[in-house]
Amino acid sequence: MSFRVNVAPSAREQVRSIGLWWLTHREKAPTLFEDELARALTLLAEAPQLGARVRSRRAEVRRLLLRASGYHVY
Repeated sequence: MSFRVNVAPSAREQVRSIGLWWLTHREKAPTLFEDELARALTLLAEAPQLGARVRSRRAEVRRLLLRASGYHVY
């Protein structure tokens, strides 16, 4: 079973900004962040329990590290 992964508007803006930075500053791997994020979102659709639990007043929140780029997906 596959789940739908929603990306909040504020997160989409952060993704655009980070992706642009990688394109501009990472000559040897300009799409590393976007590629890694795409793989993570695909994994989360298949296994939403991935990642470490983090404290939140809202529903359960998990954090998944994008190892190559050093960013987290919440």
